[in-house]
Amino acid sequence: MKVMSIYDEPKLKRIPKRGPLFGAKSFLAITVLACGIGLYTGLGMAGDRVQADDVQVVTVEKDQTVWDVARPIADAEGLDIREVVYQIRINNNLDNDCTVHPGQQLVIRFCPHCIL
Repeated sequence: MKVMSIYDEPKLKRIPKRGPLFGAKSFLAITVLACGIGLYTGLGMAGDRVQADDVQVVTVEKDQTVWDVARPIADAEGLDIREVVYQIRINNNLDNDCTVHPGQQLVIRFCPHCIL
């Protein structure tokens, strides 16, 4: 005859129950943390924006070139005129020859410390 021994299984420790608001509190804490990080990051990047006051619109007159438009800006800022022409070319998607026509409006978004 076979004899079987039956042992008491060890009792598992009970994990304390979490309260009914545990999930809501965790969600709120994570949300506040994420908003804080986003706000901190956003404020750090605020200095990199171009202000609306930095944008000028110039209408090209007859026999005027991009160089003629760039000259007063370069003189006022004490910069090389080639840098200013490059910025105007890039901002207005002009071709390599910087061809402009009378009546064409050029957006001048000039930022002296942003020269590439």
